Amino acid sequence: MMMYGRDINLPPAMARGPVPDQRAPRLPESDYPAWLHSRLQDLHHSVRERADTLSWSMKQRYNIRAKRPEYTAGSSVWLFDPRRRVGKPPKLESWWAGPYVVEAMLNDVVA
Repeated sequence: MMMYGRDINLPPAMARGPVPDQRAPRLPESDYPAWLHSRLQDLHHSVRERADTLSWSMKQRYNIRAKRPEYTAGSSVWLFDPRRRVGKPPKLESWWAGPYVVEAMLNDVVA
């Protein structure tokens, strides 16, 4: 329905023949494009609402277990260093340097 604006005719349905559709009104040919446009807009709106609801619920489930890393003085950390070096293929190069030791915490952002 979402792709074509009508139910798809699959091989078993073709063998049985067409089933009268009670949902689609019999309209003059001039009114059908407007009816189809409004039907597809309604369908798109409902699909968008459902996707937003599912996205929000997945975010909530993820955030239950998500934790911020806690760094203290003396913790070992790795430094992300994405520089590309000349003559070395980036696919085989590690972008992490370290381990380094945290000497002091200046604030929550800078260690």
